Amino acid sequence: MDRQNGADVARLIEELALNAESAGARRIDITLTAETLTVEDDGSGMTSGEFALAKKGLFTTKGANKGKGIKLVCDSCKSAEMSRTDGKTVIKCVFSRIP
Repeated sequence: MDRQNGADVARLIEELALNAESAGARRIDITLTAETLTVEDDGSGMTSGEFALAKKGLFTTKGANKGKGIKLVCDSCKSAEMSRTDGKTVIKCVFSRIP
């Protein structure tokens, strides 16, 4: 998707917040700019290998038919990255610049 509209971004925030909550997050920090959406949480998260599989829809930490969140987010972004540091998971989605 080359451009994000408000509904798209709201859906991405909701998906990432629900993922964080289901991973046991007690705190979720969201940063939104014209080019990026960054969600940081203190949930249990996943490894970088698991994230790579989840981006392709090949892995979920959830039960059957409940794991489309990361795939949906990644398909909606120009790129998506995940890092895990000091017990926190950070997912950063990069959008194409909106003129």
